[in-house]
Amino acid sequence: MAYCTLADVKSAVGGSERLKQLSDYDKTNAIDVSVVESKIAEADAMINTKAQMRWEVDFSEVPPSIRFCSARLAAYYLRLARGALTKDDHDAYDRDILFLKELAEGNAQPGTSPLPEKSEVVRDSYTDRPTDLEVSRERMKGFA
Repeated sequence: MAYCTLADVKSAVGGSERLKQLSDYDKTNAIDVSVVESKIAEADAMINTKAQMRWEVDFSEVPPSIRFCSARLAAYYLRLARGALTKDDHDAYDRDILFLKELAEGNAQPGTSPLPEKSEVVRDSYTDRPTDLEVSRERMKGFA
């Protein structure tokens, strides 16, 4: 399930005309939905890559913060493919990546209630190392 819709991306790029310009590779004078969906999938993959460090993904209920982040990232990827990025686009991308980093570190929450399940990647405990794995000069001889 995609985290945002075509309408969200349309809003993020600045309207239908701009979305048509960014997605119409075949010169059909229409929004190419498959191109937009591809960029949404790319954005969602980036979100999942970061969010899975702390949360269970795909979000069953997509929170607004994730929906808007997905739409902005999809818009960024559309502009990137066309070579139409501005400084504001780079700044927005940096803010979104910072949000995703904070989300992964647990310093930000996705905004759902109740919170999604914690990912299996996160461990709340540690174990002592076995003593037979001690590192010494003698044990490391032969390794370069």
